[in-house]
Amino acid sequence: MEENKNFHGEEEQLRMELPEAIAQEVPTAEASPEEEILPPAAEGEQLSIRIPEPPLRKKKGKAHYIWTALFILMNVAVLLFTAISDFGGSNEAPDSLTAIGVISKNWYYIIFAVIAFAVGILLEVGKLSFMTKRTTGKGRFKLCVQTVLLGKYYDNITPLASGGQPFQIYHLSKNGVETGKATSVIISSFFLNQLTFIILCLAAVILDATGVLSCSAEIFQEGSAMRTNFQILRIFSYIGIALGSFLPLTVLLFFAFPRTSLGMLKGGIKVLHKLHLVKNPALTNMKVFRTIVQSSRSIKQIAKSFWTLFLSVLFSVALNCAACSVTYFTLRFFGYDIPANGIKEWLLISQLHLFISSAVSLVPTPGTSGAADLTFYGAFNELILVPGLSFTAMITWRFLSYYSYIIIGLLTLLYLSVKKKLSVCPSGEKHDLSSDRTTAPGRSPGAVSDRAFSVIQ
Repeated sequence: MEENKNFHGEEEQLRMELPEAIAQEVPTAEASPEEEILPPAAEGEQLSIRIPEPPLRKKKGKAHYIWTALFILMNVAVLLFTAISDFGGSNEAPDSLTAIGVISKNWYYIIFAVIAFAVGILLEVGKLSFMTKRTTGKGRFKLCVQTVLLGKYYDNITPLASGGQPFQIYHLSKNGVETGKATSVIISSFFLNQLTFIILCLAAVILDATGVLSCSAEIFQEGSAMRTNFQILRIFSYIGIALGSFLPLTVLLFFAFPRTSLGMLKGGIKVLHKLHLVKNPALTNMKVFRTIVQSSRSIKQIAKSFWTLFLSVLFSVALNCAACSVTYFTLRFFGYDIPANGIKEWLLISQLHLFISSAVSLVPTPGTSGAADLTFYGAFNELILVPGLSFTAMITWRFLSYYSYIIIGLLTLLYLSVKKKLSVCPSGEKHDLSSDRTTAPGRSPGAVSDRAFSVIQ
């Protein structure tokens, strides 16, 4: 009984957020579309009318601790396997003097790798600040720094990077950005990141298929394990690209053919329901429809200005280039080199990076742990000729592309926690240090009105 009540409550909430044309097409559990007509959406309607609550902390059961233990064991097993393979599995014993000589010779490349990592964060912050300014009139750079770092943290500790965007919307909303605009900015930013990543992956696939630029043929030796198994990597990469392009293509299709695209989605969900992969098709329909409608509204908001959209896309492309550069400079630090000019060498490693990243995106572990470690180690082991450095290179790359975000995110949470405690006045009121406004206990400084605040309370 309680489950049915929760279902209908969530169903009603979702229907209220959808525009009339779409809401009428969504089936309900007890009524047909013709029996329930919603009023038309107001001009300039926001995506939401209140500040979202922080993500709820569900009570952790045994399954949570079991999966956490298995996740830790899997990571330990992968690290042990790669370490043993590198230090004890090769025919040639590691030479410490040779390894030190290689690192000493190429020391400046690790600085370039760290700079590429920092540039990636700054580009993400710059894009978010730019889009926020274009949407709200204020750049809020400091707030955007916190939002990006926290988003990266939650992306890397949740399966399929599903925790970052909800928390970013919440963090922007509770710090003075209207919820509708915060949702628009975050969804648009995520959409553009995903779209540019897919486009770059498709470019890598086309260049590889035509032979114009083929990392498998040009950087891996004939008969090597990585070159032999690269076709398997290609297949997984194609699948990852296809799944990753679902949301961008659906949103773009919705722009041109809204009813047709939503009809196709309804048909697909109906098939999944018959296969017993979807429990509540009506609720799933509305959740999917809401995601598509919110995404399309967000992109339309950004696309009102050509230069805003153009510069946001450039930011997203540069972000992906920075991630590729981290991989390239890490390899160069540990002795990778081929007889090619620097630009082509970077393009080949970037192509390899895109192939592997799209392939391991299928793995639902936080940060694609396990799959990313093994796959990149397999590539590094072929490209780094000095025994004993492949494992070290993989750990260095993994630290820059994964663990560093978790560490920086934890430090950001600690900073915000300390700041919050210091901002509590003796009278029990909270003082907003960023805007010099005093806020009543329990009320967020980003509340849109007293009436909206009373609803939340």
